[in-house]
Amino acid sequence: MRKIYSILLCVLCLSAIGCSDDKDTADVALKAIRSDVKFSANGGTGTIELSGGKQVSATSDVAWCKVASVSDQEVSLVVEANLSISSRTTMVVIQSGEDILQVPVTQLGDTFICDVEGTKDFLMQGGEAVFTLHTRREYSIQSTAEWLTYELKGDQLHVVVSPMLDGMDYREGTLTVQSGKNEWSATCVQRGLSGTYTMMHTRKDGKRYTGS
Repeated sequence: MRKIYSILLCVLCLSAIGCSDDKDTADVALKAIRSDVKFSANGGTGTIELSGGKQVSATSDVAWCKVASVSDQEVSLVVEANLSISSRTTMVVIQSGEDILQVPVTQLGDTFICDVEGTKDFLMQGGEAVFTLHTRREYSIQSTAEWLTYELKGDQLHVVVSPMLDGMDYREGTLTVQSGKNEWSATCVQRGLSGTYTMMHTRKDGKRYTGS
């Protein structure tokens, strides 16, 4: 009887050890518990926080998303600016022993914000008009007149019209922003004050007088 009891006790112990091993194995399974890997077109840095990792490795197969550092608790990424209008996605592969995770990394495309359009009127003394121009894509700006210049200040395009020379009555120029096949244009019109003008005066009694 004592021998049978000893055998049963051994079986129970082995079962308990087996259950404990299964539980421990489940506990150490590699998991991504938090991630910050959704990027704007500007790019930047992001992290993937892990649990259950041991001797973790991480790889990315695209040049615009680089693995900066890896530990058993965290994977750090560096994402370059996206100069295309198209969004993009890649997978970062994280491995710990036989456990493999694939974490998607997404990045928005670049938006080209430009409101250079229409016609702007200026008097003979000239002046300035301000437009919005925001992008990371390559572009060019061209003016059709020497008196029509521009200056970039952050996301603002300042268009400057020089004073009109004496004797001039009218002139116009065009400023064009071009990026790839896309084009935005604004026309600047400047008028002088030379010519014949009629002045009108109204008295308190309602009578009006005109003169040139």
